[in-house]
Amino acid sequence: MARKSDVATILPAFLQQMAKQFTNSVKIIQSDGGGEFVNTVLQTHFAANGIIHRLSCPGTPEQNGLVERRHQHIVETSLTLLEHASVPVKYWTATFNTVVFLINHLSSSVFDHMSPYELAFSSSPNYDFLRVFGCSCYPLLSPFGQTKLEYKSICCVFLGYSANHKGYYCLEPHSGRLYISRHVRFNEQHFPFKNVTTSHSSRSQLFQLQALPISLQNTALQHSPTSSQSAGMAAVEVVPTQLMEAIHSSVHLSPTPPPSALYSSSPASAPPSIPQRTHQMVTRTQTRNLKPKVFLSSRYHIPVCFLADLAAQPPEPTSYRQALQNPHWKQAMQAEMDAFHANNTWTLDPRKPDMNVVSSKWVFKVKTKSNGTLDRYKARLVARSFTQLLGLDYDETFSPVVKASTIRLILTIRLSQGWTIRQLDVNNTFLHGDLQERVYMAQLPGHEDPALPQHVCLLHKALYGLKQASRAWYMKFSNHIQSMGFLRCPYDQSLFYQRQGSYILLLLIYIDDILITESSPSQISAFISHLSSVFSMKDLGDIHYFIGL
Repeated sequence: MARKSDVATILPAFLQQMAKQFTNSVKIIQSDGGGEFVNTVLQTHFAANGIIHRLSCPGTPEQNGLVERRHQHIVETSLTLLEHASVPVKYWTATFNTVVFLINHLSSSVFDHMSPYELAFSSSPNYDFLRVFGCSCYPLLSPFGQTKLEYKSICCVFLGYSANHKGYYCLEPHSGRLYISRHVRFNEQHFPFKNVTTSHSSRSQLFQLQALPISLQNTALQHSPTSSQSAGMAAVEVVPTQLMEAIHSSVHLSPTPPPSALYSSSPASAPPSIPQRTHQMVTRTQTRNLKPKVFLSSRYHIPVCFLADLAAQPPEPTSYRQALQNPHWKQAMQAEMDAFHANNTWTLDPRKPDMNVVSSKWVFKVKTKSNGTLDRYKARLVARSFTQLLGLDYDETFSPVVKASTIRLILTIRLSQGWTIRQLDVNNTFLHGDLQERVYMAQLPGHEDPALPQHVCLLHKALYGLKQASRAWYMKFSNHIQSMGFLRCPYDQSLFYQRQGSYILLLLIYIDDILITESSPSQISAFISHLSSVFSMKDLGDIHYFIGL
């Protein structure tokens, strides 16, 4: 697919192929609101075939998280293959097709350790034909020799598997000719492009190239070629020079350099300059006649059932006086006040003229369950940090944030070692943090002390909204964990570990979410019980969802 507009032609053909090959029809398609999906051609096709088209909200790609993760998997694996074999990025299309082919043949825990190929064709795939991408290969070329004195084979580069043949793609790097051969000998320890000096800047153009012709695409879920060592006359198809020229022209590549230049040790020449625009087309940007944005209310129609659910939810009050009219909100505020008193959050001090008194406000939120039903009423007291003064009531505000790579590393260790992993959630997280600065806050409206109404609150614990609240909580938790013999990882300040002989415990913290995994399942419960006795926590059991991963 060279242009996004080709989706209107390719997608219906793909749906028809799936219905014909697997006797299953597609019922629902989800995509973003791009013009390649939201157009008259596809909408007419969906309506004619009874297909429901679901759209993600504007600016929220996380609603297409599955597609985004699949795309990231393909891209990162392709870059790994290109780097491992030093294959030039102009062959990125063949690399991507090979990666999709391999993913469809590899087992996955998501499918009960079965491969997509096995689920689609109800048979185990054959892995004997798989070869290392980018390695040296020698296709049998004797049927195409002009004389008996010509070589029966030449050294080529393996570039993947053919979708329409039971054979391999073999690229001859000197001439740029592409062979499709069934009988191929491989040297998987040698990579011809390893000796070729390529420009590093060309990798930045990876996603600016156009796609190769359709003959090199759609290698997914195709029957694998037979073994390269089978006997008999070779069935070799040579891709003509005209096709290779079309391939190079479609990706806007310069002609293949001669062999002397290809294997030269001198640095590669600079990439060609971008051609200047020569057409006379006048765009809307030039005339500043921009098309107005189409917002949710006009382009994306909200179903009536969704509107009914929103109307059925209790309204969230916007002020303290409004919340007092509802007993549920009064109970939620009282629960928050009980937490303050239990943690000795503040004491009352006489107000002085030189004090910087921070104001506060109540924030109300209706918490719902995953099915949309009412869970509870939540009232949170939030300090207005914009009234704080640097150097007076706050200083350092930095708090470490866990790296996504660290989370993946912990999950990988857990899977590879078979360890137990538990997830904890801290209740009233910031109330556990001790303040080092003297922070004064006005008494809450409706909760003033009748004996000392003019006094102000001297905060001992951090409140939500304070600039140093996250840092105070991290320092409190970090100091307690290190007093128990834990060490802090120098590469990620959110990771703590403890090692005693063969026993290892890893703890990862992200604000109020904690992951714990260790090599001894019998000791993890005792450790969680100790943490719960010091900090108010909820044991969520085995990990299911952690900060979006």
